[in-house]
Amino acid sequence: MSIEHVQRGKVAVVGLGISGITALKNLIELGFEATGFERNEYIGGLWQRNLDPNQTTALKVTKANISKQFSAYHDFPFPDDAPDYCTAEQVCEYVRSYAAHFSLAKHFSLGVTIDRIARATTLTPVKWLVKGHGREGQEFEETFDRVLVTTGPFSKPFTPRIPGLSEFRGEVLHSMAYKGPEPFLGKRVVIIGLGNTGGDIAVDLCGVAETVFLSHRAGSRITSRLNAGKPRDHGLTRRRLAFAGLLNSLFPRLATVLTAYILDKSFLGANPEYKKEWKLIPAPPFANVGGVVNDDLMNRLLDGQITNLSGITRLTPTGIVTSDQGAISVDVVIFATGSYFDYSILSDEANPTLFASTEWDESEHMNDLKFPRLYKTLLSTRFPDTLAFIGPCRGFSLAAFSNSDLASQAVAQIWKGLYPIPSPSKLESWCDRNYVRALKQVRAWRIPKTGSDPVEFERWLNEAAGNGVNEALGWGWQGWKFWWSERELYRLIVDGINTPFVYRLFRGREGSRTQWDGARAAIYKANGLTPR
Repeated sequence: MSIEHVQRGKVAVVGLGISGITALKNLIELGFEATGFERNEYIGGLWQRNLDPNQTTALKVTKANISKQFSAYHDFPFPDDAPDYCTAEQVCEYVRSYAAHFSLAKHFSLGVTIDRIARATTLTPVKWLVKGHGREGQEFEETFDRVLVTTGPFSKPFTPRIPGLSEFRGEVLHSMAYKGPEPFLGKRVVIIGLGNTGGDIAVDLCGVAETVFLSHRAGSRITSRLNAGKPRDHGLTRRRLAFAGLLNSLFPRLATVLTAYILDKSFLGANPEYKKEWKLIPAPPFANVGGVVNDDLMNRLLDGQITNLSGITRLTPTGIVTSDQGAISVDVVIFATGSYFDYSILSDEANPTLFASTEWDESEHMNDLKFPRLYKTLLSTRFPDTLAFIGPCRGFSLAAFSNSDLASQAVAQIWKGLYPIPSPSKLESWCDRNYVRALKQVRAWRIPKTGSDPVEFERWLNEAAGNGVNEALGWGWQGWKFWWSERELYRLIVDGINTPFVYRLFRGREGSRTQWDGARAAIYKANGLTPR
């Protein structure tokens, strides 16, 4: 397919983590003149270990929580010799290989921190002035036709307001600043927050800190990466996810109760020595908090190397007071309580969170999370044809690589004029409905990111990207034709491992993303079969 230069095609991609890299590639693929900006001297985002206490980055012990067969870029599988669950360094190497394979380095602007994104002029067409600075303080300023912000949701740490925090005389830090166990040798450490990060830090401190406490308010389901020797996410087939999505849309309360029952039963079956006093279950709704993936955490709780605490009521000058164990002396408090997307570089008119959201702001479980009013969780409602975001909101899948790849394909198609932007009234109407949906969700419990209905979102992304997936796997003539002529491949796609390569399998509509000739073979290989 010949790629024509896009009119008004000068695009700034801000952030070169796993989202920014694939966004840059997908924009260039359609003929945009795109430049990727990254504050660090490397790509890969948080997967690259970094000792800067003001950046969330991987630890030495960090591993992917999603298997390589389930989460990858759509036209670039992980190497055959990579393990099912890669280390952080292996993920970084994969991202670097992706960038090298598609010759993206010439489009990088590394070591440049973006300080401000604002309209360059009030005249039309809209253009954006992007300002920043280099490592040596040199100022940067350039005008772009469009801006795609992909700086990630882990930039602004959240620290809950706990009584007595200002009185505590020990060391206090957020998990963002935790880079390894060595500084905590022989100390009594409490980690506040039971998520993936809190679990990783607690396990990492075992054998180094004198005592490790792990505190949580509402519990969480802890699962290992493997189930009966196979990656757990291999069971999340397209058919099962589609059924779960349908059940949730028709009977949301039943879906919540049924999901909790199945997950709790599975948790207890996998952990027969679980102690009720840990209060890990019942846990918050799975749609709000997905649980903790950790291969060692349950064992460390069982052997006593980690002490479970069910809620801290306050801090004292020398420690903490818990609801179940009273006063405990500690030297260090680590808040593993999450971090958010940072909107501070955006001018007021570019900032999607500056709208009246009284109900959201007053919600008990909001936890300082701002609600971004974005069409389909991606596009600015004021400037949908020139400003978009990937990162503030949840994707359609647990697979981060796939989320970013498909989302940026959709944005590229829209900006090239190959998929229509709805009228302003329809944009606002969708955002109103999604806001109501989010309010219902956050009233039940806190959420790390806002989002939308994942099944509806994936269908829209496929339609916008023009990849042909909806048609080939649907109930229309194309779906029946594909099922009849490709029975085995259809079965692998629907009931096999839910690989991302299906999104580049079909030709799609005219002008859509490039079809990948290797998609068919990659689907077979991911399922452990020889391509046919």
